[in-house]
Amino acid sequence: MNNNNACTGFTVTFYTAAILVFIITSLFICIFDIRTMHIPLWVLYTGLCLSVIFFALDDLSTFAWRIGGAASLFILFLICRFFSKGKIGLGDLQYSIYCGLVSSFPSCFYSVLISCFICLIFFVIKGLISKGKAIYFTPFMFLGSIFVVFLL
Repeated sequence: MNNNNACTGFTVTFYTAAILVFIITSLFICIFDIRTMHIPLWVLYTGLCLSVIFFALDDLSTFAWRIGGAASLFILFLICRFFSKGKIGLGDLQYSIYCGLVSSFPSCFYSVLISCFICLIFFVIKGLISKGKAIYFTPFMFLGSIFVVFLL
């Protein structure tokens, strides 16, 4: 009996595709951010657009929660940028939309807490915290989002 519909091995869903796009583009963004303190916006927007399409095709009932997560983190980082007098970069502000989309609402707030905790531990251990010194926060946002996606 030949069953062509049988699932053999790994099945790629739209959700899996969106997460893979997030991981691949975010790794490139993080490496670039660590080296240059800038985020390549074309990579960010390409990944964001592809992820929006894949998440919308996957499940429209949860898509509104993803948009809510993106909007929530954007507003949160915009407020933080305002009160820090521009110390939070525009790249981090724009990347927060991507992380909010992937981690969804309300889990996106857990991803921010995890990101801040990992960042604090990293810089305390490394001894790089000094007043006025710029830090790259994008890798920590990526780690927080990945933690939420895979473990919560």
